[in-house]
Amino acid sequence: LNLQMYQSNNPELEQAFKVTQDRIRSMSLVHKKLYQSKSLDSISMDEYFSELAQELCYSYATSSDAVSLEVHCDPIQITLEKAIPIGLIVNELLTNAFKYAFPDETKGKISLIVKDLGDDEVQMVVTDNGPGFPSGFNPMTSDSLGFKLIQSIAVDQLSGKLEFPKTKQGLAVSVQVSLT
Repeated sequence: LNLQMYQSNNPELEQAFKVTQDRIRSMSLVHKKLYQSKSLDSISMDEYFSELAQELCYSYATSSDAVSLEVHCDPIQITLEKAIPIGLIVNELLTNAFKYAFPDETKGKISLIVKDLGDDEVQMVVTDNGPGFPSGFNPMTSDSLGFKLIQSIAVDQLSGKLEFPKTKQGLAVSVQVSLT
């Protein structure tokens, strides 16, 4: 993908390759964490999401201090079966924040909070203090592949909930899913 990306003179195609690389990296990180864990049937969500978030920050950062990233994750073990789709959701949410929340290298903050809600339910919330959605944009009816992927995995595949809580500034996206 890197070779194809560097041979392209089309910025849109280069961006598509980069997003695809991040999705692949998200899935391969699950396997890496699985091989490093003491158990071959689950991984630690806090370690996985911390590393995934840092890799995405590195991938999208245009200046060393333009965007700060905070990750807070309850200590939760997750099976491989759930780790890949949930990892893809978090990958898409963070990627969207990095790509759209802070245009022109404006400073900002992105936060990922993962909460254990009990009864094998987990909630992931990604927030940023950027400008929020453009006027008239509805992510649930958008042609955005990222939001279609999030909705498809969270709601259709995992029977979860996808919400956009109101914020004073920026954007918040909440995804709640079952780990069973």
